[in-house]
Amino acid sequence: MAAGYLRDRLVREAGATNPIGVESAGLLGINGAPATAHACQVLEEHGIDLSTHRSRGLRRDELESADLVLVMTAAQRDAVQALGGWPRKRIELLRAYESGTPPALDAPDLEDPIGSSLEAYRECFLVIRRCVDNFLRSLQDRS
Repeated sequence: MAAGYLRDRLVREAGATNPIGVESAGLLGINGAPATAHACQVLEEHGIDLSTHRSRGLRRDELESADLVLVMTAAQRDAVQALGGWPRKRIELLRAYESGTPPALDAPDLEDPIGSSLEAYRECFLVIRRCVDNFLRSLQDRS
């Protein structure tokens, strides 16, 4: 949901093109699975089509070209750091932006709602939306 919302915001603000590459990849190596029905429904409620999303595993070569990786949990941050040998400053928890900018240093994890109710997905999306909106404001502040 986070990548879908971030991509949608960037496209809406930039017009027809996406000036920043946004990719979604997981650490479990699951490839080709669609987004859950609840995730699709929640984003559809906000005018975002997630129906073409397919899961894919994160590859080390992708990390080499990325400027920043946003993750949902500290465990994911540690796994990405180990995979890419990256400095921690290039890997941030999405919830670090929940309260605004600059990003918080002690951000909590954003737990995956998979297997939960539609309402849990909606609540998760509200957190994602707040974090992504603040993240985009932080990018504007950096430029």
